Amino acid sequence: MMRDDFADLEAPQQKKKTQPRKLRIFIITLLIAGAALSPSVYLHFKAGGSLNPVDLYQFVFASGNEIKRAKQWMQKGEWSKARDTMQYYYTMEPENPNYLALGAEINYQMGRYQEALNLAQALVKLDPEQAEGHALVGACAIHFKNFAEARAASQRALELNSYLALPYITLGNLYLKGGQVDRALTFLKQAGRLDPRNSQAWTLLSSAYLKQNELENAMLSAQTAIELEPNSPGGHFNLGRVYFQKGDAFNSVQHMQQAEDLYTARDDRIWTAQARQNKEFMIKYFKLRPEDIVRP
Repeated sequence: MMRDDFADLEAPQQKKKTQPRKLRIFIITLLIAGAALSPSVYLHFKAGGSLNPVDLYQFVFASGNEIKRAKQWMQKGEWSKARDTMQYYYTMEPENPNYLALGAEINYQMGRYQEALNLAQALVKLDPEQAEGHALVGACAIHFKNFAEARAASQRALELNSYLALPYITLGNLYLKGGQVDRALTFLKQAGRLDPRNSQAWTLLSSAYLKQNELENAMLSAQTAIELEPNSPGGHFNLGRVYFQKGDAFNSVQHMQQAEDLYTARDDRIWTAQARQNKEFMIKYFKLRPEDIVRP
């Protein structure tokens, strides 16, 4: 605190500075009252934690920006930082639907499907009418080959909100896996209409076109996915497949390498391994040397 050089000129009865102390007590009282209303702080103390007044102030008044911060990391493609931001909050407040929903979405995008599924199921249990929760349950279940659950959860999500793109994406993916490409295209195109900027919809559209050997449509769809999300691993993965079909050795390997790097950044081990396997196959197929892979 800055020293008051004129303090000695005050009358003796005014030297006793009680107001700052009262003010501090008043502020701390307000903070404690605010903390009592915060589930985060309650759970923190319940777990044996402690906060000094400065930390308590920051905890109570700064915690309103956690979702904004996480979304900013998501927009920058910093998925691990987004997850680290939200993990603390959805762990401390397991009954906060906003934390559960965003946490499930982040983990789903990172390929951490089990954690995403756990959070989505907790969200649905907390609020059975939460369409987004059902949509995420369905989207995660498909990765564990729980196709019946994926279908049921996605259909339930559409019953609650027919304007969500994710259930259409999941159902389209199910039809794609079942070899019903025309049916898959119907659902994936609807997802694209509802959310034209959804890179996942465009990525799966490119997968469907690849199955029909429509290479130009597959390429355009994959390129759109990358334009919408430059760090879209699925877009690069499919573009690598398109170039492989076209016999373009350099671009096929380059895009598959980018897919591998992006899946690695998301800590998606399953697809990282798949991209690496494809890349190695391409290198052997085209009989490439290390110097062939680097563009001059």
